[in-house]
Amino acid sequence: NLALAGGSNAILVPVNSLLMSKAGLLSEDGRCKSFSADAKGFGRGEGCGVLVLKRLSDAQRDGNRIMAVIRGGAVVHNGFSGGITSPSGKAQSRVIGDAIKDAGVSPAEVQYLEAHGTGTEYGDPMELGAAAKVYGKGRNKQNPLLVGSVKANISHLEAAGGSSGLIKTVLALHHGVIPQQIHFDQPSPHIPWKRMPMEMVTENKPWPETDQRLAGITALGLVGTNAHLILSGSPDKIDKPSASSEPAELDSADDLAPATQSPQLLVLSARCENALSQLRQRYAAWLEQHPDVDLDRFCATLAAGRRHHEYRMAETVRSVDDAIDWLKTANTSNGSAIRPVKSKPRLDFVFGDDQEPDFKRLQDLAARYSVVANFVKACTERLQEHTGKPTPFLPVDAGGDSESESSSDKLDPQVVAFVLQGSIFKLYEAWGVQADAAWGIGIGQYSAACAAGCMCWLDALVLISERSRLRSGGDATTREIADADLADFEALADQFNFYPPNLPLFCSLDDAEVPIHRSLAGSYWRRHLTEAACETAFSKSVDQSERELCLFVGLSDSHHDVVQARSIVRAVNLSDASAVESVVASVGELYRFGCQMDFAAMAAHQHGSPLSLPTYPFQKQRYWITEISKFMDEENQSEVQSTQS
Repeated sequence: NLALAGGSNAILVPVNSLLMSKAGLLSEDGRCKSFSADAKGFGRGEGCGVLVLKRLSDAQRDGNRIMAVIRGGAVVHNGFSGGITSPSGKAQSRVIGDAIKDAGVSPAEVQYLEAHGTGTEYGDPMELGAAAKVYGKGRNKQNPLLVGSVKANISHLEAAGGSSGLIKTVLALHHGVIPQQIHFDQPSPHIPWKRMPMEMVTENKPWPETDQRLAGITALGLVGTNAHLILSGSPDKIDKPSASSEPAELDSADDLAPATQSPQLLVLSARCENALSQLRQRYAAWLEQHPDVDLDRFCATLAAGRRHHEYRMAETVRSVDDAIDWLKTANTSNGSAIRPVKSKPRLDFVFGDDQEPDFKRLQDLAARYSVVANFVKACTERLQEHTGKPTPFLPVDAGGDSESESSSDKLDPQVVAFVLQGSIFKLYEAWGVQADAAWGIGIGQYSAACAAGCMCWLDALVLISERSRLRSGGDATTREIADADLADFEALADQFNFYPPNLPLFCSLDDAEVPIHRSLAGSYWRRHLTEAACETAFSKSVDQSERELCLFVGLSDSHHDVVQARSIVRAVNLSDASAVESVVASVGELYRFGCQMDFAAMAAHQHGSPLSLPTYPFQKQRYWITEISKFMDEENQSEVQSTQS
């Protein structure tokens, strides 16, 4: 579904240069003077160019930044000719005609031709003559075909000549500016310019006003292969023509920051600490040059558009200024530790037993994330189905109006806490964060069982609702509940489907891992309703487990001192000021510790294409053959000895 296409040219030995010089192909000053009266041969150049190719529909679906679209193309061969350096005008006309037909456009619709243009007396006139036979159809002098060749700028890259012309044309299409053709003081007298509806681009020129930018590209092989492509601009937008050759980095108003910013996760990674430091400096400088950039889009580009390496940093930011300050000052002493990650750590989810959750936290998450909103809606419908009456649980739009806030007073805090834990787990699941084990305290045991696949979240919600009703009706201190009520609760639980855990699940009642063959049916949840969690043993068990990382979800203040772990990540503690910021910050912690996540899913709400940001600062290291002189000396000595013998 993705392809890399390109070419490279390195002049490593003088043989080819000598042969081309003797054949009269090279210019005396090493420059290509394409279509000029001074054209006397081409200059050889070194370089490489690579392009990323993808189906248009896939690129649009994935939100990629589309620079241009290949509308059609063709490849033909000269056939029999007078020699290896003799081009064929007929073959060149044929390949252009085939490419235009493949693209489904008319010749007069194409505004620009990136010609092969090596700068030879014989080849240049033949190329333009062949192009005029096709592109001249239906075209008049008021609509000339603009012509240029990148070889005048960077010489003939030979095997990379096609990709260099293609890259130039893509950039011209994208920015709406056709670069000036240099080394063109006088037009070639061998080309009948007045009879051709063509015009050389003698200065930086805005792309002609049109509904669709179209360009043709010609590339000719030394042994007779002719190729031609038809390109169009990005289908998403047509940039306004600009006379400047230095287009702005930000293309449209969509790149600009919105009026208000929600918490964003800014992540960086590199292969070594030095590269990470250089990367921070590059991004900070870029943001200072673009203070109005959309921070959401900037962070999404870094998270979903970059590869993630061993040395990692992450921070929650709310503005471009926040991001710049952190990028400039972040180090190991301010909590933004650089962590060399070797492998994915084991991650345990620990669900708490907070009895006083804040309804507003759940609203904030539902308003921000559709995964949470959908889960909350399903929970609301299930509660209404169970109770048989409207449940003022949570308006899915989560507008935070007075009515919804007043209705929160009627909600069962245990139900809210459970739904909040389920929402967070669903959110992490959608983001690709996978638990390796699950633990629970109190109502958190229900969440842990659901996370381990033992029961359905909506079934557990019904049990939580009944559990809360029974405990509020009985003695909360002694947990004394009538046997008849306990029997009814057990019978209710047995109506649901229960399954063995599909990952290690630890029971807070007896501080033991639930056997894989065990199904947590009604009798277990009856016992859980009346017995207290063994918190001391639970704390010790967590500390002594093989886990490397614990993610605490909804852990109340009373449990902060109970559960101590060496590597702690807190998701949403229900006493936190901002649920969204807590979740975002916890993802940053998980990232720093080496957890893998689906950043593309996290940035699904971001509809803009990725930004063009500074590239990775490769840590260049020179490798040179230092033993060559020693090797040559040994060879010479061997030859001398052989001669003497």
